[in-house]
Amino acid sequence: MRFIQSTTNNRINLQTDDYALILQYYTNGNIKDWKKRKQQLTNIIDENAQIYQLFSQSIAIELYTKEDFIRKLTTPTSSLKNIEILDKTFVNGKIVKLKFRIK
Repeated sequence: MRFIQSTTNNRINLQTDDYALILQYYTNGNIKDWKKRKQQLTNIIDENAQIYQLFSQSIAIELYTKEDFIRKLTTPTSSLKNIEILDKTFVNGKIVKLKFRIK
């Protein structure tokens, strides 16, 4: 619970629930907004981005292309709701390196 005093300014950072968002697009047949979300991801991720999935139980990693990662983020699977971004590097406003895991 959080109480906000009206005499001070507070900044609250929010994160999108991509799973709920994409699931809503799929279940409602909302192709327009689904394509818009894909385009947003396309715009923010560099063409040559290095995208790594780390695994908790091993030292193995999996490499993703930009297209594969965007496909993963725009398909409502149970793993989507468990993605945790561990690290990301921006250059000129685009993600050039991203590390994530599935909890």
